[in-house]
Amino acid sequence: MRKTFLLTLCSLALIAQDRPVPPPGIAVSAADRTELEQGLKALTAATGEVANHPMHSDVAVIRDAVRYALTYNEFFAPADIAKAKELLKTGIARAQMLSKGSAPWATSTGLIMKGYVSKIDGSVQPYVLLVPSQWTPGSSRKWRLDTWFHGRGETLSEVNMLTQKVGDFQPP
Repeated sequence: MRKTFLLTLCSLALIAQDRPVPPPGIAVSAADRTELEQGLKALTAATGEVANHPMHSDVAVIRDAVRYALTYNEFFAPADIAKAKELLKTGIARAQMLSKGSAPWATSTGLIMKGYVSKIDGSVQPYVLLVPSQWTPGSSRKWRLDTWFHGRGETLSEVNMLTQKVGDFQPP
């Protein structure tokens, strides 16, 4: 029984090595790639302008999500490319708001896309909050707060994670 278990385990390990995880993404057209790279360049510049703001990670997480998807071929469906374009618009809008001292998503309710800087390696990690619609800033009442973190999935890129729970995310 023990030998059978070990053989099965070894076989599964060998099978798993035969395919990449995540799987290769789809081809991105030259026009889409150019548009995404230009948007990413604009967002990177905007992110740099608010680098010292305490909520900088809420912008940087969007920049990194799109950058990783482009760099590591993590667009798994045509809709992912459209999601990335919308995320870039959201990131630029957030950076502009932060540069003016505003962060309306910090006091919003509903599904809120955010990021935090890891103390382990300094990377920006995505998460999503579900803030109850009845919550108001400064409320002393205790509220339930649901959170979603990236986790693992074969086609769960950061672009997909940030848009999966939020759906048709509306800036800010």
